[in-house]
Amino acid sequence: MTNWVEVADSAVKIGLGALLGGLFSYMNTKLTHSRESSQEYTRTRREILKDTVTKCNAFSQVQADYWAHLYDLLDKQQSSARLADTELAKLKEKEDVLRDAFKEFATIESNFLLIGEDGLYNTFRDYAARADAFFKAAYLDNADLTSDKMNAYRGEFKTLRQSLLKAIHNAYKKPA
Repeated sequence: MTNWVEVADSAVKIGLGALLGGLFSYMNTKLTHSRESSQEYTRTRREILKDTVTKCNAFSQVQADYWAHLYDLLDKQQSSARLADTELAKLKEKEDVLRDAFKEFATIESNFLLIGEDGLYNTFRDYAARADAFFKAAYLDNADLTSDKMNAYRGEFKTLRQSLLKAIHNAYKKPA
């Protein structure tokens, strides 16, 4: 026959086992959720950085295309050659495309702030400010614009773009 002590002992063992099982299950679920959440954040962060690189590359291509066309027309103009209306229309078209490409800058800036990359934001702001300065100075009727100045802008952009891409690379590598 069983007495009340054996019954109480069994109840305590079963209850304690259930309590410990529940506690370990909770801790394991919490840890798993935390790890999955961290992995999702890292994945999203890297997608944002990849998207940003794509947008920066697209802007660089548009800017280089505008630069090359403007450079050619500037060279023709400086050699006293008459510029065809089609060439001027094409430059205007490329200028419009470049102006549209600037619209992506707000998205890029927002993305850097969204993922908490203040250093990247500042590096990008330097790049964007220089791009804006180029766009304001790089037009055909600007008497101060010379081939040498155009080449200087190009060199600055190359250096700033490399700095930006290195900063994005470092942000991509670092764990969230």
